[in-house]
Amino acid sequence: MGSSISALLIISVLLTSVIVMFRSNQIGMNLLAEANRNAAEYRSEKLDSAFELSSEITTLSSYNEVDAQGCKPLYTGIMRKGQIEPGNKWDCYWFDGPNASSFDIDYFRNIVSTMNRTSLNQLSFDYYHVGSPVTETNMGPDDNFEDVNDSAGSISFTTTTTSDLNNKHHLKVWYFGDASNPIGTHRGKYSITLDFGDAVDLSTVQCVDKFRLKNLGQSSFPVESPYFLDNVDVFVQLRPANQPEAMTKLTRSDSNILGNNEWVITLPETISINGTQEPNDVYEPSIFNSSEVLQLSTKLNNYNQESGTLILIWPNGLKTTENFDSLCNN
Repeated sequence: MGSSISALLIISVLLTSVIVMFRSNQIGMNLLAEANRNAAEYRSEKLDSAFELSSEITTLSSYNEVDAQGCKPLYTGIMRKGQIEPGNKWDCYWFDGPNASSFDIDYFRNIVSTMNRTSLNQLSFDYYHVGSPVTETNMGPDDNFEDVNDSAGSISFTTTTTSDLNNKHHLKVWYFGDASNPIGTHRGKYSITLDFGDAVDLSTVQCVDKFRLKNLGQSSFPVESPYFLDNVDVFVQLRPANQPEAMTKLTRSDSNILGNNEWVITLPETISINGTQEPNDVYEPSIFNSSEVLQLSTKLNNYNQESGTLILIWPNGLKTTENFDSLCNN
C-alpha cells in the first residue's frame, strides 16, 4: 500500500513538472513571438520610412532696409526679385565697388504678371554712378543702360566712380518708355543677381528660421504624442571659426516659446510652398502622414551666428541632417 502511494506521488510530481515545463515553454514561445513581431514591425516601419530635411531661409531686416534714395542693397550672388507694373514703375538697388570695374547683372523674367496679363517685352536696366540721383523718370548717366527684350540673359556695365560707406553705386530696373507715363505698364516679374567681386557672407544677410521635415515614406507617426516625441533626438553641431567643433543635444520643449538649447516640432494645417499656402495636416490631424511636412524650431544658448549641422534622429533610428550657415535663433 505504502509503495503504491509513493509511486502515485512520484507520478504526480513528474506530471506537474511536465505541465510547468510545458507552460514555461509556451510562455517563452509567446514572448519570443511577441518580440519577433515587434522586431518585424520595427524593421517594416524603418524600411517604410524616409524623410527629407530642409531649411526655411529668411532675410534679416537689414537686407530690406533702404538707403536715402529708397534703394535696397544688392549683394553678389544673392538673388533679388521684383515686378514692374502700374503702381510700381521702378525698383532700385545699391551696391559697392571700385572705379573702372566691370560687373554683370544676370536676369530672368516672367512676362506674365500676377494678374495674368501678358506684359510687354522690354525692360530697362540703368546704372547710376556714386553721387548721381535716382528718380522715377531720370535715365542713367554716362549712357550706362541696357534695354532687354528676352526672358533671360546677362548684361555688363563698368563703374565710373568708387563707392564708400555713405555713397553707393545704384541700379534701376524699369521701362524707359514709362518715363512720361504716370500710370506705368505691366512688365512682369523679374529676378536679378549681381556678379561683382567676392560673394557676401550669407550669415550677415540671411538665416535659417525653421527646419522642415517631409515624410517621403509610407509610415505614419503620432508626432503630438509626448511619449513619441520623448524618443526623438535633436543635436546641433556648430563649427566656430578657429575653434573645435561643438556638439549639443537639445531638449524637447512643450511650448512654442523656446528656452535655451530647446527644440519643438509642429505640424501646421497649411504650409508655404514657393510663396503659396498649401494644405498640409489635412488627413488624420496630428498624425504625420506621407507627404506632410513638419516644422522644427530650435534655440541655442550663447549662439554667435556660427555655421553648423542639425542632426535629427527618429525613434526608429533613422537619422537626417541639414547644414546651415546661420540660425535666426528666435
